[in-house]
Amino acid sequence: MDERKILKEKLLNARTRSETYRIGYEYKEKHKEVRQRVKEDKKQYIEELTKEAEIAAEQRNMKELYKITRELSGKKTAPEKPVRDKNANIQTTADEQKQRWKEHFEELLNRPSPESEADIPPADEDLYISLDPPTKEEVKRAIKMLNNGKSGGPDSIPAEAMTSALDTSVNMLHPLLKQI
Repeated sequence: MDERKILKEKLLNARTRSETYRIGYEYKEKHKEVRQRVKEDKKQYIEELTKEAEIAAEQRNMKELYKITRELSGKKTAPEKPVRDKNANIQTTADEQKQRWKEHFEELLNRPSPESEADIPPADEDLYISLDPPTKEEVKRAIKMLNNGKSGGPDSIPAEAMTSALDTSVNMLHPLLKQI
């Protein structure tokens, strides 16, 4: 790339037509070489990432697997929002940000408890809670609400597996949930 950059400067500073053609040809050849090497490097990088993804899949490391998949697909994650102090000034250092989070949670979690039962407002109405077994439609809705990219529970079944074969999952889980 450095050689190509030098040739580009020579091309821009060429004084005669023959010199321009000669250096232009050299630049064109060097440019082809650079593009070819970049293509090869990119291919090698993608192959390394796919090998890492295969290893992560074998080890059931879903977090790493999905991270690599997102990287290969080109999807970018949203940048983190800045932490601001009480005066809306952006906290730049990690220590300042940690201190602000500490203040926030101390305020949030260290509230005084109600003095008596009278201070607790009564509920407006009793909530109706169905004790009937779940319907297939409720099971289907619950499966659809599962978050992708999370690791499976004790059964090691990721959410993607449940949602990809939705009808099969519902038919398998509904009788079990009725028994429970």
